[in-house]
Amino acid sequence: MLAATPAVAFQAPITETPDPDPIPDWLNQWKAARAQWDEAPEGSADDKALWTKAEDLAQRIQEATPRTHDGAVAQLEWVIADSTEADFQYGHREVLETAVASLRGGLV
Repeated sequence: MLAATPAVAFQAPITETPDPDPIPDWLNQWKAARAQWDEAPEGSADDKALWTKAEDLAQRIQEATPRTHDGAVAQLEWVIADSTEADFQYGHREVLETAVASLRGGLV
């Protein structure tokens, strides 16, 4: 289905959010771009455009200073989502996942 969609459709600018902290919105856009990239034919214009968009969003997430609780949690979620088991020392992923779950559950 994505193969029929022109690459131009994926080159929409990264949208800014009116919220005080854009990181959660960037995380959602990054997840969507990565999911679409997973479905795009390898080497296609769509593949390249989606990868570029995801990398641009990842850069924003990495460089931003969270202004809210949700922004800080979104950065942790991004680290987990964009990492493989080999990126962590034993137990580190589980600690991050537990921390995110606690923070999402209302721990302040």
